[in-house]
Amino acid sequence: MTTLILLPGMDGTGELFAPFVAVLDKRITAVIIRYPVNEPLTYQQLLSRVRDILPADEPFFLLDESFSGPIALSITAEQPAGLRGVILCASFTRNPRPGLQRLRRFIGVLPLEIMPRWLLALPLFGRWSSRQLRALLSDALLKVSPDVLRARMQEVLAVDVTAAAKEIRVPMLYLRATKDSLVPGSAASLLHELQPAMRITTFKAPHMLLQVVPAEAAQAVASFMAQYHGPASKH
Repeated sequence: MTTLILLPGMDGTGELFAPFVAVLDKRITAVIIRYPVNEPLTYQQLLSRVRDILPADEPFFLLDESFSGPIALSITAEQPAGLRGVILCASFTRNPRPGLQRLRRFIGVLPLEIMPRWLLALPLFGRWSSRQLRALLSDALLKVSPDVLRARMQEVLAVDVTAAAKEIRVPMLYLRATKDSLVPGSAASLLHELQPAMRITTFKAPHMLLQVVPAEAAQAVASFMAQYHGPASKH
């Protein structure tokens, strides 16, 4: 069995991984890391928590979704002993929408409590939105404090782990959604400039590609892991 550590998106619950995990190769053991739902933590604080949970004596791969990209990249740059490779899904090294930086101070008063769930789902699922996907998202968001979500949005606008990304020495796979309205293609392009050996696999999907095209994503992940499972690989 091969272990895949899953780092969640902005909700932090890990529940949105359900469609992906359901179709993942049964030879892969998926371990979902979950972030606190009532404690606004910085990227550095979350990084410390994730670091403490990683396997100490077995090989593993990391897969992050969007928000957790900077955490996965930072951990990978530290070269933990068992890490065989990292999969980045709709991720970024720094604020993927620099134009929104000036709005950071207003996020603290963003009325997430009263925003309709369908409105929050629109940029995540686009035309692939369905009742089932909206319900999955709603159930996850209801468990997370709005203050936590606002804090994580502010963290995204201020983060920059470009320096760490340059230090990565393990195989990398980037899952890019061609219809992503939140993280543009430039985020993958920047990472590719920093890590030319990184493989990019594209999907005709919105930002939440693991939920919209789970089988295709799972196949890409399993193929990547099969290639690099075993002794530590250099790319």
